[in-house]
Amino acid sequence: MTNPLYADTPPDITKHLESLKARLGFARFKLRNGWENNTLFDVEYLWKERQRRMVDALPMPRFTQRDILDQWSRQRELKTKKQRIKLTRSLSANTTTAPYPSRSSLDDLSYAIALTEHRSRSETPPMVTAPSSPVQAAAEAMMLFGHHSHDTIIPV
Repeated sequence: MTNPLYADTPPDITKHLESLKARLGFARFKLRNGWENNTLFDVEYLWKERQRRMVDALPMPRFTQRDILDQWSRQRELKTKKQRIKLTRSLSANTTTAPYPSRSSLDDLSYAIALTEHRSRSETPPMVTAPSSPVQAAAEAMMLFGHHSHDTIIPV
């Protein structure tokens, strides 16, 4: 790259001036660093050593950007894998086993009968008598809990 100030000078002189500027810059550099008696090879070596020491003196981060990105991608992979396993598990559920028994109104009715029979034995006031039969206990339980017989078909 030529300087516009030297546009009218011959190319040989321009190259010579650029070389002199570079040498002057190098001499200043050697003086600033105390390396004025060293050769170009020595100065390059000393400069590289100084740069290496400066880099080594920098604090090392606990996590680099690469570590953070790697951890993020690993977490994403695990999440995707868990979702895939969950989907596979739900699609391939064993259908030969019986499903969980669902509660029906008969379960509630049995509980109500047992509750009324227990109450009738333990907390019977003197004027009320115990039910004479299980049918009467069931009827009392239905009255007590408001059980609707049309919701459930009971085989006889």
